[in-house]
Amino acid sequence: MTPVCPYCSTEVAVEEGGARFCTDCGTAHHNECWEENGGCTVFGCVAAPPEEPKVQVAQADLDAVAAAPPPPFPGAPPPPPPHFNPVTNFVLGGYAGPAPTMPRDVPTGPYATIPKSRATFVVLGVVFGAFGIHNFYAGYSGRGAAQLAITICTLFFGGIISWIWAIVEVCTVDRDSRNIVML
Repeated sequence: MTPVCPYCSTEVAVEEGGARFCTDCGTAHHNECWEENGGCTVFGCVAAPPEEPKVQVAQADLDAVAAAPPPPFPGAPPPPPPHFNPVTNFVLGGYAGPAPTMPRDVPTGPYATIPKSRATFVVLGVVFGAFGIHNFYAGYSGRGAAQLAITICTLFFGGIISWIWAIVEVCTVDRDSRNIVML
């Protein structure tokens, strides 16, 4: 059986003189593999090369890396000028000017949505209140389903109860299900 070099996992040609045997464990290696590793490649062998020294990093080197700006990604837009403030300035078509003002209680950011209309909520509540359509509009699907179920399950006799409930909600509810004030 031909021996296999543990460093490169190929067969060692012992007859051609290209092999080197470890003096401690007797494992065959290629001469090039022995020289590249600096000794035996068998784990735990005494003839294995000494462990490499640990890498040491000074605090000054870490501070220098932390202070340096990260390299830009390929295709990333250029960084804004140093005087640019995204809260007070915006850039649209190359024009930089003051940011548009938003009414209070309106969410901003990447997931901002337009607030619901209070007038629409009131009209839906007065006209279709027995069916809970105004609650579905405002995001209160549980309330809307309850009003619809009362109206349908009682063959429209309970519709008057649902409609009175809707009138009370129209007079008292001023926020949608996301707790945003309806404008």
